Amino acid sequence: MRAASLFSIRPAGTPVRSWCSGAACAAVLLACCCSCAGLSALWEEKPWKPYERNGIVHVCQPDDLAVVLGGCKGLAAVCFTDKYCRSCKLYAPAFKKTAAALAGHNDVCFILFDTYFNAACAVSYGVEGIPTTVFLKSGKTLEKIVGPIKEEALVNRIKALAQEQR
Repeated sequence: MRAASLFSIRPAGTPVRSWCSGAACAAVLLACCCSCAGLSALWEEKPWKPYERNGIVHVCQPDDLAVVLGGCKGLAAVCFTDKYCRSCKLYAPAFKKTAAALAGHNDVCFILFDTYFNAACAVSYGVEGIPTTVFLKSGKTLEKIVGPIKEEALVNRIKALAQEQR
């Protein structure tokens, strides 16, 4: 049964509340939702292991973030984001292009932390809204940028911070 047919089986003139009650409605909704491709996968979503793609380490657990930050010798640019955040999706290309532009700088680590699975970790770094880019050096917060910014501004800020830390 497809989602569109769920509404067409209710008798005309019958209020939704009186029609959709009890086990019958639950069975119809369950049959509908289970047959929709991908919906059951959303319910079973689990945290993933860290991975690196295009110079950015993607992390979703605080323990993994601590390990990645421990391996970072210089400045760490940690972008706290969420996969369902519209502003984060708009900011992602600028962060990726910045990582690509600064790929030759071995003293800068780019980390993307997905707050969907663990928002408390973001709060522990002083994040109050997403996307937020936090710049860290040896575990200390140097600066925070709240909200999306342009690629040029991000590149210039990272270069300035890296120069200050030398």
